[in-house]
Amino acid sequence: MPIPEHQLVTWSHQGAVHNSKAAYAAINSIVSAHNWPGDLQIDTYLQGSYKNDTNIYGYSDIDIAIQLNSVFYSNLTEEQKMYLGFTDIPPGFYGWNEFRADVLKVLTSYFGESGVQIGNKSIKVTTPYMVADVVVCTQYRQYRTISPYDYIEGMSLFEQRGNRLVVNFPKLHYQAGVAKNGSTHGWYKPMVRVLKNARNYLAGHRLIADDLAASYFIENLLYNVPDVSYGVSFQTSFFNIVYWILQADLPDMLCQNGQLCLFGSLPEQWPAHKAKHLNLALINLWNNWEV
Repeated sequence: MPIPEHQLVTWSHQGAVHNSKAAYAAINSIVSAHNWPGDLQIDTYLQGSYKNDTNIYGYSDIDIAIQLNSVFYSNLTEEQKMYLGFTDIPPGFYGWNEFRADVLKVLTSYFGESGVQIGNKSIKVTTPYMVADVVVCTQYRQYRTISPYDYIEGMSLFEQRGNRLVVNFPKLHYQAGVAKNGSTHGWYKPMVRVLKNARNYLAGHRLIADDLAASYFIENLLYNVPDVSYGVSFQTSFFNIVYWILQADLPDMLCQNGQLCLFGSLPEQWPAHKAKHLNLALINLWNNWEV
């Protein structure tokens, strides 16, 4: 039998947001109150599922970006930088490394060494409200033409292991998600939460591996599903979505931000075979639901 409508409705509900707001407010207040060197331009903002209203019950961490806008990285070649008059960040200049070190000091002085854990890309901070994954980053500029003003803003950081530059566009992701939710008449975000909960159900019953499908990947996958697949009921939407994904050409899909490829071999990408595995598991769950 198919998954009942009442079960999908339950899965569609958003998780609590009070603690996430309090945790963000605490970290934002600490960063804002710090006496930063010089005239730095700093932007602190929420990203991830709590920002995008796709968080579900039991999801514990919030994602916070602390972004330095006084410097930026870009997709420009050295020749293009010379043409535009841009120069690389000189040695000794206050850049991402110095900024990250100072943010780490600020967080540690407030939450203590036991409350701060350094990861490869983020800093995990245990606040009185909930755990926060803090990403220290700089502005990134994705230039569309050789013009100093024709760029798309993103964020960038360097991994602790290997010093690889990582680029993302969380603000574009948010804006596109709001638009998608509107064009689907409010069905997109609830269906993201439905599939996240279905993923958790499958993993909890050991029908898929825990690491098969990150929440971020599920959200980006559903963004690619046509608007006409959403609506009427949760059962209809669920069926239409998994059936469309079954026939879709996955490698051609972009992330919700419209700038990065969803599928590939980079750590920030999803192997296409894992998406297909998840979708087949969802179809099997639909066809063989048992209370």
